[in-house]
Amino acid sequence: MKLLLSLIPLAVMNTASWVLLALLVLAVVLVVIYLIRAKKKGKNICSCGGDCSSCSSAGFCHQQKSNDKSS
Repeated sequence: MKLLLSLIPLAVMNTASWVLLALLVLAVVLVVIYLIRAKKKGKNICSCGGDCSSCSSAGFCHQQKSNDKSS
């Protein structure tokens, strides 16, 4: 019964609200797809603009890759 009552506000949303919700969901999905593709292509998706000397996240974005295979 509680589940049914919690769905009532969704049914009350008007068309404009549904369109706005759909646009927001689409925007989030497109951003996530862009970030995944950029990461797969090896692009730097950090926001430091390429000048990492003053970026506090430089260590996170540009982690040194170790070729140490001593397992």
